[in-house]
Amino acid sequence: MISILSKPKEQVGIDDLCELIQMRIPEGEQIEYKRELPFKDDGETDNWLSNGKLGNRAKDSLIKEVIALINTSGGVIILGIGQSADKPPVAQKIQPIPRCAELADALTYLFLTRIEPQIPPFEIVPIKTEEENGVVAVRVRKSQKAPHRDTKTRESYVRRHDQCRKMSMRDIQDMTMNSARGLEGLEKRFEKRTDLFQNELKYLINPDDAFGIRLTAIPHGSDVWFNRVYDNSRILPQLEFRHQQVFEHTTDGRKEKLRTIFDNCGFNWRPAVRAARGDSDTTVFESRHGHASLATRFNFYVEIHCDGMVELGLVAHHMHRGDWNYYVSPDLPAVLFANLVAQVHQMRMMAGTPMADYVVDVAILVRKFPRLMNSAGPQFGFPVGKLDPGFHTFPRYVLNHSDDFLETLNLFHRDFYNSLGQDYNRQQFSLVIENWPYKSSVQQE
Repeated sequence: MISILSKPKEQVGIDDLCELIQMRIPEGEQIEYKRELPFKDDGETDNWLSNGKLGNRAKDSLIKEVIALINTSGGVIILGIGQSADKPPVAQKIQPIPRCAELADALTYLFLTRIEPQIPPFEIVPIKTEEENGVVAVRVRKSQKAPHRDTKTRESYVRRHDQCRKMSMRDIQDMTMNSARGLEGLEKRFEKRTDLFQNELKYLINPDDAFGIRLTAIPHGSDVWFNRVYDNSRILPQLEFRHQQVFEHTTDGRKEKLRTIFDNCGFNWRPAVRAARGDSDTTVFESRHGHASLATRFNFYVEIHCDGMVELGLVAHHMHRGDWNYYVSPDLPAVLFANLVAQVHQMRMMAGTPMADYVVDVAILVRKFPRLMNSAGPQFGFPVGKLDPGFHTFPRYVLNHSDDFLETLNLFHRDFYNSLGQDYNRQQFSLVIENWPYKSSVQQE
């Protein structure tokens, strides 16, 4: 995977431009080079050079290219790279554009105001090569809302090899139908995961009296693929699940760790069809009707699939011993969600698709007895609320830009508290994943 397509934007630099030139990377379905901003070839000067404004020719051309990419496979437009006369052209040399940071700001406004439906989250990265001049990389992802069109011309475009092509009405109708089918397919996959999740209960000591939570993230509108996720009797090290610690920050500077019962459990990994599964190492032999059988009080599992799907699940008979059997920490769903978010980020980077969209589905199952939600146990204080028997579902959550992952985590945490009839004041509290590499408005310095 070419680094300028896969690297986090904070790490993109001149070395990545040099890689394109040294490797003679050609234009293609996901890469477009422009030596300069397009302008009329009639002796006039480029508007950006003469008066520091984007000319109409440049606006129209760049809008077409961006729409074509988001309607097709996503990709990058690189302004300030000269290309060869080959067919297709290859990157040849850096030709800096003046005031590249200012240009990035102007392009951001252009794309937000000239494309409908609204363009999905995108990245514009100015790479300075000499003082204020340099190269501008525009990175966009394939859109779930395709087809998009130019609000000025009302035309839609797609990318065919290294060319931008106008879409016919038939093309637009076909793309609209395919997008609808994609959403239907996503819905069916989530329904299947819910059915499979209920089978997880059969390994519990008493499956009729159980609690469980499933969080499933599936890529949508983007190609995330691994040739294998399990090799040499183990999960690939780059994909192995790593426990993430989550902290609640308060406006007065306090920081408290959210705790769960699976903080220190390890995993027993095994291969599955184009997937790998890890189960927590808590399984024990119990006596059933006078016979020893394999059973467990709780199981925490992770599934990682070659098509990018990741699922975290936890099923439990008794969450704690003694009188605490029927309480669950309200921290548990948020910590699981944070760990799912971190695993999705890890998989996107490993697959070389850092802008891939994921859709997250969360379901909680309670059998027979209600579960009190109280982090201190029923003997101490009042419970936050309770979960009655049955399935509890939540709105779908979309993970796209990594900068927004913490926002989505906090949104889910608030939704969970609201489902219990409780408020969660985001002005006073915010959740942060320890060592999370991206800044967010919920993080506190």
